[in-house]
Amino acid sequence: MKKKRQSRRILGQSACRRVCAGSEKSRGKSRERKVSEKRKNLIWLIMFAGVFLLALFVRAYRIGELPYGWHVDEAGMSYDMYSLLHYGTDRYYKFNPVYFINFGGGQNALYGYICAVFLKLFGLSLTVIRIPAILSGMATWFFGTLILREQFDRRFTLLGSFMLAVIPCFILQSRIGLESLLFLSVSTAALYFLLLAVKRESWLLYGLAGVLFGLSLYTYAVSYLVVPLFLLFTLGLLLYVRKLKWRYVLAMGVPLGLLAAPLIWMIIINTFDLPEVATTYITIPRLPEYRGSEVDVRNLLHNIPLLIESFFFKDWLSYNSIDNFFTMYVISIPFVLLGVQKAVVQAVKAVRERQFSTTLILLFWLAAQTIMGLLIDEPNVNKVNGVFFSLLFFAVYGIWHAWGLIRKKKAGKVFLAAVAGAYACFFAAFAAYYFGPYTEDTFPLTEFADCYDDILDSYADVIGDKTVYVDAKYIYYALGEELPPQEMQVIEKGTESRGNVCFSYPKEVDENGFYILNGKESVMDELEAAGFTMKKEGFYTVCYKE
Repeated sequence: MKKKRQSRRILGQSACRRVCAGSEKSRGKSRERKVSEKRKNLIWLIMFAGVFLLALFVRAYRIGELPYGWHVDEAGMSYDMYSLLHYGTDRYYKFNPVYFINFGGGQNALYGYICAVFLKLFGLSLTVIRIPAILSGMATWFFGTLILREQFDRRFTLLGSFMLAVIPCFILQSRIGLESLLFLSVSTAALYFLLLAVKRESWLLYGLAGVLFGLSLYTYAVSYLVVPLFLLFTLGLLLYVRKLKWRYVLAMGVPLGLLAAPLIWMIIINTFDLPEVATTYITIPRLPEYRGSEVDVRNLLHNIPLLIESFFFKDWLSYNSIDNFFTMYVISIPFVLLGVQKAVVQAVKAVRERQFSTTLILLFWLAAQTIMGLLIDEPNVNKVNGVFFSLLFFAVYGIWHAWGLIRKKKAGKVFLAAVAGAYACFFAAFAAYYFGPYTEDTFPLTEFADCYDDILDSYADVIGDKTVYVDAKYIYYALGEELPPQEMQVIEKGTESRGNVCFSYPKEVDENGFYILNGKESVMDELEAAGFTMKKEGFYTVCYKE
């Protein structure tokens, strides 16, 4: 009996040792898995950080010289903000207008007020004016990546993030201080917080989305049509799937309504020819050339081919898109079409089952942008800039579905690597051209010019009492000389000339004139034939007789 008890004790002890050993081995494997997971997370973090740095580099590199010169609307906004910052009013003596008059047709205000911060810190220069454009581009990348993360796993989120970094339309819109291009980044951020608000059922996030949609109204006038249409579609969906509560509507609607109110009043003023609202704190202006009639249902048929070109190919402005590279590279087109088709199928299913769908929200945004593009006058890439994140989302969605058709794991990896490699090759070719021959090939870009105060100073002895003829709007003179609006006197003196400087060419050659030419080859040939000396001075060619 003793032997049996001893034998049982020995067996029990050995079993205990085996269990303990097994437990230690299990703990060891668990620790290994945790270490392995941490390594994977670190690798993913490094890859996303690399894409972030790439995106930042291609948006910031040589920003003050590429695109070369100031776009006329960059110059107009810059002078107004410089005047407001230093002299209290814009060039038309308006205090903090909610919408700038610019050259008569109006200009959106948000970009300018963001610029004021950097003008205050760093002074006036083209580089400083384009800093908000860089930040806007990075905001599109950041919030776009977050939206992708809500829909896809890390692989496809990383791929989409890389595409956001290297696709031409996102790069080009991040390198120019056109105030309307801010619509893309602000609307992308608004979409992200709206999606998050619905998923988390947070009134605070609804409020933040309302603020951002309200701010988007100050980025581009086309938002007056896009945002209401989109919210109508979205709120209707949320009501249908029983995710809409009155406190959410109020949380989003109150800040949106408060921010929209000054612009609504501006539309009323300009539609019915009412007096402007002018105070020492804010101005709601009446525009000399109100463009409300540019939205017309009669534009629809004419705009269909223009809209397709603007979405996928190019327009006639070389700073919006570049020949051969298109807006999103040719490889994106089939993926976008596949993604939209699959998203529609998935959205129909979600609606039938009364379920909320991220893809349906992006479809609503695409639909609102498309309706706007069909109704406005002559759509082009910058007019529809708010659409491009949704197109990218559906490109990634299409790639995801194409990958899902591949059954073998290795083949799927090869497919993803090939897609990423194709985008990398397209980007390498694009970057080589854009940072290389692009400026020479496209000079001078349409609607671009430069300040010429340095030319007036360095050629003062040659000019003497001659009349100076410049092929650039008056705004470049005002900006270059940094004149106070009270001295520039746009209202009192008009925009034809200042002193001996005329902002146009004479009908016939003035033999005693001093010309500052902006790439006008026909005029240069005429002056050269008349015996004028020709000298290249930065953006301009200077022509005069000794």
